[in-house]
Amino acid sequence: MDKIKISDVAQLAGVSISTASKALNGTGSISTETIERVFDAAKTLGYTPNRAAQMLAAKNKTIGVLLPTEPRAVYAMFEEGLHEALGAYEPFGVRSEFVYYDRRHDVGEFISAMQALSRRCSGLIFIPTVASELYEDVLRGIGIPKLSLQIAVPAEVCPSVTVNEVMVGSIAADLMHLVCRANDGICETAIIAGGSTLDIHKKNIAGFAEAAHTHGIEIVAVHDSFDNLDTAYALTESLLADHPRLSGIFVTSYVAPAVCACLKQHGRAGDGGIRVIGVDVLGESGACLEDGSLTAAIYQNQRQQAKTSVDVMLGLLRDEAMGSVSIKPEVVLLGNLPYYL
Repeated sequence: MDKIKISDVAQLAGVSISTASKALNGTGSISTETIERVFDAAKTLGYTPNRAAQMLAAKNKTIGVLLPTEPRAVYAMFEEGLHEALGAYEPFGVRSEFVYYDRRHDVGEFISAMQALSRRCSGLIFIPTVASELYEDVLRGIGIPKLSLQIAVPAEVCPSVTVNEVMVGSIAADLMHLVCRANDGICETAIIAGGSTLDIHKKNIAGFAEAAHTHGIEIVAVHDSFDNLDTAYALTESLLADHPRLSGIFVTSYVAPAVCACLKQHGRAGDGGIRVIGVDVLGESGACLEDGSLTAAIYQNQRQQAKTSVDVMLGLLRDEAMGSVSIKPEVVLLGNLPYYL
């Protein structure tokens, strides 16, 4: 049998080859009616190239998205990326439903929301804020394609799309080695994590610890801020009191501005003081980079994580074997800060 060509699709749909190409690739301004006619023709003929195959597989299906509500500054970036990626498929019959849960409540709310959403949808993208062992059995019982975003779960449960969390920590230690002031040849550092029971922070800490050992950097304390600015400020004050020789702090969540504020209040920020390596450029982070209280931030590209998760989900809906994806982190310094604001 001769290979089906786009000209065959165009002829069956009653449109030009150019219009058929635009419809199948999601480019140009074409009516929804024409797009549907082209896709129906492509499906009839078995013509499913690249992106067209994704769209046909997800046509008339709903992708459910489960997101935490707080901290808003963090999860808004994921939400924007998801809306952008899913919106590109809306003209082709791909629907989405967003549900939000309060991470401050117990794990039951997260599990209930996940189960309810999975009953209404064809695929599920979710961001967990609790340790995976608390909900893995429930997740295994969900029969639709599912994908974890931002925080990895065991690969045998479902694929994940995350930043390379170990690399984030390793980069932070490399930077600390370059800028940290040593006392008697020893560079003392501390880690203020978002929550060390979560996979993302565990791997941040592990990556930092391994590289720190290579560089001869001593880790004198690891504390959890639970993504709370006031807690991060108080933890920094405790570190100043307990470790007078402290040279650097690695902050694995968005609370670095609170750490910087405390150091500035005590006259210990910037050159000659305690160096801070944080993650992402949110809220006051940009101002902290500008005044030198934050030495560097490691960008985790939440929008790209979100967009990639949609591509992986479309593959799952095509019954393809999709593996987990690791997104490359990027270093943000004062010199390249404008690109990230």
